[in-house]
Amino acid sequence: MGGPISVGAGQDINLNIDFNTCAPIVQEGTGQYRLKPALTAGQLSTNSTGISGKIIDATSGAPVSVGATGAVLVAREQPDRTGTDVILREAVADSFGNFNLCPLPAGAIFDVVAVAINGSEAAYNATIAANVPGGTSLNLIPVNIETTSPNVPASFQGVVTARDGSASIDGAVSTLQSVNLLNIGTRAVTIPAEGGNNSVSNISVVSNTLCPAEAPLNANCVTYALIEPASNPRVGVFAAGAISYSMPLPGAVP
Repeated sequence: MGGPISVGAGQDINLNIDFNTCAPIVQEGTGQYRLKPALTAGQLSTNSTGISGKIIDATSGAPVSVGATGAVLVAREQPDRTGTDVILREAVADSFGNFNLCPLPAGAIFDVVAVAINGSEAAYNATIAANVPGGTSLNLIPVNIETTSPNVPASFQGVVTARDGSASIDGAVSTLQSVNLLNIGTRAVTIPAEGGNNSVSNISVVSNTLCPAEAPLNANCVTYALIEPASNPRVGVFAAGAISYSMPLPGAVP
C-alpha cells in the first residue's frame, strides 16, 4: 500500500501488517470452506491517517439496530485506471455505528460507501462519501431506510464458470452504480453487498457439481448471490473540511 518503503540511514519505521478477515474465507463448490489469506502492509505515520465515522439511521438519529441477522458495512474504495471505484477494504461498524479504517497511506484520497440492513431484514439506501482524505473524521453518516414496497433489498444471482475442467479460480463479484458526484462528474461506484452472511461475493471455482445444464462441457461452476439496496444512494463530496449528503433520488436504480 502506497508503493515502496524507503528507510534512511539511522531511521526507524513502523509497519502495520493486517489480516483481512472479510476476504479470505471462500466457499468451494463442494460446500466446504477454504482459507485464502489476504494480507496488506501499510507504513504507520506519526499522524493519524485513518478515516472514521458513525453510521446512523437518518430518521431516528440512532445507530441501525442490526440484531442477530443485520449488518452495517463500510467500504473503503478508490478509482482504478478506468475510473471505476474498487473496494480495497470492508469493515463492520460496531453496535454504536462506529468504524475506523486505519492505517491508510499518507496523502491518499478515498471514497467511503456505507450499506445497512437491520435485524428485521429491512434494507437501507447506500450512502457515499467521495474524495475523503486520510486522517478525516466523517462524524455522522446518515443512511435512509428504503421506501420501496415491500421494504426488501434487491437480489442478484448467477453462475460463474471456468471453461477448463481442471481450473481453480478465486474471484469476486460486485455491483457497480453510476453516481453523479458534485464538481467531479459521473463515477462508477461499487456498492457493497449488504446482506451479510446471505451474500456470497468472494467465490472459488473448484467444482462442477453446481453447473447448470447449459454450462460449457467440463466447466467448473460456482453460484453467487448479492444482496443490494433497491433504491438510489445518498451522495456527498468532501470539500473544505466538510461534507453534506443529498437525499436519495426517486425512481429506478441505474
